[in-house]
Amino acid sequence: MIRTFTSTMLVLSIAIGMVSLTSTPSLAATQDYHFEVLGQPVKAGHDVSFVVQLTQSATGKAVPNVAITQPKLHMVMGDMDMPIPVKLLPPDEKGNDRFGADLSMYGEWTLDLTAAVPGENEPLTSSTHFQVIK
Repeated sequence: MIRTFTSTMLVLSIAIGMVSLTSTPSLAATQDYHFEVLGQPVKAGHDVSFVVQLTQSATGKAVPNVAITQPKLHMVMGDMDMPIPVKLLPPDEKGNDRFGADLSMYGEWTLDLTAAVPGENEPLTSSTHFQVIK
């Protein structure tokens, strides 16, 4: 009887585990991916373009053709948060995202992004920081 009970519990545990594995959605967690502004530091100026790459943390490989929505660019200075308009430009030849903005102030900037990542069910929301110099 104990052997039958143990066998039944093992089969039940395996079945529950399989259901859990097949029904768990793939989440685009911030620890799985990270955005990076390439070619830093970025030179200050009007209508400056810069490239952002999404990298899968586990493999270190770039993830091309990401669908970016809701980009927000801002600079934090003390207690002030200074947002500025940012526009999404056509991707570069490697499928990385390009952005354009008036980056007239030197210092650290933050770009907040929401992206649909190929193969993921949920969007990724993350930020990247970059330096703007003279």
